[in-house]
Amino acid sequence: MFCQDSQLVNKCYGYRYQWIILGYPSLSTWWNQPTDCSIQEIIHVINGTLQTRLPPLSIDDNESPSEYITEYLKQFSKLEKDYFDGYVYDTIWSLAYLYQSHLLSNQSISGIFKNVIENIDVIDAT
Repeated sequence: MFCQDSQLVNKCYGYRYQWIILGYPSLSTWWNQPTDCSIQEIIHVINGTLQTRLPPLSIDDNESPSEYITEYLKQFSKLEKDYFDGYVYDTIWSLAYLYQSHLLSNQSISGIFKNVIENIDVIDAT
């Protein structure tokens, strides 16, 4: 899909678009599929996407909270790590801060966004 988008006349990527991808694909899915695009074209198009990972967990009513957390950490540690994790972490915290700021003020969302971006001060991964 991203390869095809990079070749369209009306490109659907860049600062005017935000792709949110549910269910993070493995790296082999991104880079090892046959395609007409170069790796550089795909990287250019997926830059700025928000990708999520969902560990394969279910809640068992018989598990205690500590057992559930232990199982979650065990399953989560098996997920493929990659370069973009820090960016996702920082993005989520920035969005949470923006959301909280919006709830606590009467400013417009665009005004709050501008203010938060100009003044945010966090210790982050990136």
